[in-house]
Amino acid sequence: SMSEFQARLHAIMDPVRQTQRPLRIDESGKKPVVVLDAALYDQLIERLEILEAIRAADEDIINGRVVSQEEARQQVLRQLDR
Repeated sequence: SMSEFQARLHAIMDPVRQTQRPLRIDESGKKPVVVLDAALYDQLIERLEILEAIRAADEDIINGRVVSQEEARQQVLRQLDR
């Protein structure tokens, strides 16, 4: 029943909310799933985006896709004038 489902769901979600720690659920023969607090999920996504930006910047530096500080300033000013 729906009330049974909600009770089971709360039994899973309440500890996750209280501890702020992810809960990994394994089911035999299937890929596991992870339940985590939305705030923690948002933090993880933000960190991942920052790390990806750093990786992309490192790649740009390695491949010589760089400009001087003055050139970057001029590019920004041109964009602001539009």
